[in-house]
Amino acid sequence: MRMRTILVLILGLGAACGTKPNPDVCCTSVDQCAAIGVSDGLRPCGGAGQVCTPVGVCVASECDVNTDCTDAASPICIAHECVAKCVIDADCMDPAAAKCDSDGVCVACLENTQCTTDTAPTCDATAHTCRACAADADCDSGVCLETVGECAATARLIIVSPNGTSNAQCDAAHPCLTVADAMTLITGQRDVIRIAGGKVQTGMPTIDVPHIDAVIVDGGPTAEIGAGSGSAVFKVEQGATLTLEGVAFTGAGPSKRVVAVNNIGGEVVITGCALTHAGFTLALGTLDVRLSTLDDFDASQAGGVSHIERNQTAGFAFVMTAGDATVQRNTLGSGTADIRGGRITLDNNLFTSTDSFEDAVQMQGADAGSTFRFNTMVNTSTVDNTATSVHCSTNTLATSNIIAWNSSASSACLSTYSLYDTFVNPGGVGNQSADVSTFFADYAHQDYHLALASPALAHGDPGAVDVMVDLEGHPRPNPAGSAPDVGAFEAP
Repeated sequence: MRMRTILVLILGLGAACGTKPNPDVCCTSVDQCAAIGVSDGLRPCGGAGQVCTPVGVCVASECDVNTDCTDAASPICIAHECVAKCVIDADCMDPAAAKCDSDGVCVACLENTQCTTDTAPTCDATAHTCRACAADADCDSGVCLETVGECAATARLIIVSPNGTSNAQCDAAHPCLTVADAMTLITGQRDVIRIAGGKVQTGMPTIDVPHIDAVIVDGGPTAEIGAGSGSAVFKVEQGATLTLEGVAFTGAGPSKRVVAVNNIGGEVVITGCALTHAGFTLALGTLDVRLSTLDDFDASQAGGVSHIERNQTAGFAFVMTAGDATVQRNTLGSGTADIRGGRITLDNNLFTSTDSFEDAVQMQGADAGSTFRFNTMVNTSTVDNTATSVHCSTNTLATSNIIAWNSSASSACLSTYSLYDTFVNPGGVGNQSADVSTFFADYAHQDYHLALASPALAHGDPGAVDVMVDLEGHPRPNPAGSAPDVGAFEAP
């Protein structure tokens, strides 16, 4: 206020004496000129590189955006001056950090509504940057499609609840009773069937997925779908796309399928699902995935594209003859993968077994481009047998795996940078063997994270730069720039 008074006096004296206006006094808007008593029009600064401050003084410009302010004590660019803190949003001149946080720091966002892209719809509460959603709580609609990191708008949702009714609305106030009811409402605009919680029924023997739309079935807490009387819960044909996310499936009978895909060209994604119920079958794309009476995961693929990610199963059985499949970041119990054809990515999985007779992964028929990387394979059977952990063809890139299969049979796989138990003398580039008791945090209690002095630490393939996270989503390698750890888990 004192400076403003002095400026007005200076201006007044200049006018009274008929002298030239003070060149250091400036204003760049009508409101600013009126506030400091200038009545003869706008007065921009005339000096090269000068800017007009809010109090009407021409000064040399220090910055245009926050990154121009290199002094840690004054990191914020306000009105072309580097200052310690912002006060209001208008103080934040950098378009990438245009919001003033309560601690005086300019940030990208303070709430979700300020994140306007589909790929980064969530304002991180700590970093105050826009990011992909990772959980339902990240989204204003309460539904995060974790597979793509996108918040589903409320207008996209078709709600199914055990307490619903058969109706034509199927919104939060009037939920549907069955999945079949919801499927009849699928359009290009409403494409997400949300199982609100609890166990719901299919409502018909088998549900046909419309081939004109991509259908997403997303589960809330405790969401379950009970099987109908047909051979499959869902049937995908004519190139349709189906995503199953965060849902548990229950049913009975060794031939029951979750998804049956009857043509090449369909796409099925299964992620975050609990597939642990006995007597159930799952089928994917022309890929069949089954949950049998042994609680297993059985897949048989003859074409199409399928993704199986971040699931937990008590067992698995997988047969693939063609197509393109990605199986990653899963915890898979006793079972066998038989890859007779097609290209498959088997990365960042935990395979566990207690069966000394079990051949786990057979990849002799895999097409070029197939991978078997950063997997942990553990068989805790106390009986040594000739069970084989993994067979590979020369088409398969196999590297950075932990093979603790408790079997003297060779892995029959040209793997590199892998760690084996003492039953196997691996040879090959970067391979090593050691006592399994040194591998894991707690082998006796099935904790297969790496021990503090594990021989797997920093022993992975340094060229596998495209595998950037581990089974749990932690960055790989850690720290950045180091060699990655062997197996499904990267040490913190």
